Amino acid sequence: MARGSFGALARTSTVARQGMLDWIIMGNTLPLPPPGFDELNIDEQIEYVQALWDRIAAKEDLVPVPNWHREILDERLADLQANPAAGRPWEAVKADLLKNTRGKE
Repeated sequence: MARGSFGALARTSTVARQGMLDWIIMGNTLPLPPPGFDELNIDEQIEYVQALWDRIAAKEDLVPVPNWHREILDERLADLQANPAAGRPWEAVKADLLKNTRGKE
């Protein structure tokens, strides 16, 4: 499946989607993986999962932030405020990551 063709997959799986909805309505959980997922190649599986995540991320105001996430952020902010010199600018970190990952693909 070519990049960006997830829509074609979604349109061809109307019966599968209806089956999943019926399954949920009857009080069951979704089957894992969803029907047809294992027949996709790895690139298609990644595209499928990315499309699902994009749908969730588009509703960021509905995605709860767990307290433990907030606690970690508070700890990290306190560490930075206690020792500002220990931090590194994002651009420096990004440059190091790009330098270390180029050519490893």
